[in-house]
Amino acid sequence: MVSENNDLNQFANQINKANKILGKKCETACADCGYASTDDLEKIDKQGIKVIVPSQRQVTKKEPSSQEIYKLRKQKVELPYGHIKHNLKFDSFLLRGLK
Repeated sequence: MVSENNDLNQFANQINKANKILGKKCETACADCGYASTDDLEKIDKQGIKVIVPSQRQVTKKEPSSQEIYKLRKQKVELPYGHIKHNLKFDSFLLRGLK
């Protein structure tokens, strides 16, 4: 959980934390366009991690392997949110951050 208003400039930090917790470097990092800070994505690229974020960078390349990975992200990550919003009628989150 973070106290920032948006996801910009958070992706590299989250990847570094995940690498530390898992005890190994991830091979591919996938996120939505809210994380599309070019500087942040470059930090991840420099670590040798394949970055898949559909904006500024990935949309123009349209690599088939990236498209397949992003489709999986939609299935795995977005499904619980769709369930919460549609089936539980919970369509807004009022707070963001630590406090």
